[in-house]
Amino acid sequence: MELAKFLAGQGRIGESEAAFERAASIDPSNKKLLFTRAETYVQGRRNLGTAKKLLEAYMQAPLTPTIRPARRRGGLLERAKGASD
Repeated sequence: MELAKFLAGQGRIGESEAAFERAASIDPSNKKLLFTRAETYVQGRRNLGTAKKLLEAYMQAPLTPTIRPARRRGGLLERAKGASD
């Protein structure tokens, strides 16, 4: 996930997507993956419709010590609202 986020920040979108896909094939419901992928999309202003869906799935997850505070989750969701891929 961190590699995918780094690659996206470097503009290496195809490689980033491949890394996210590898992570998803290992654990598709991983809550950190859902958030990190959505955050990466929102920050890159791309795939905002998908980011919205990922954040909605993330927000349905029960809170655990590794789940980000609702304020941060909601802020990203607001940035992705109204968008489509």
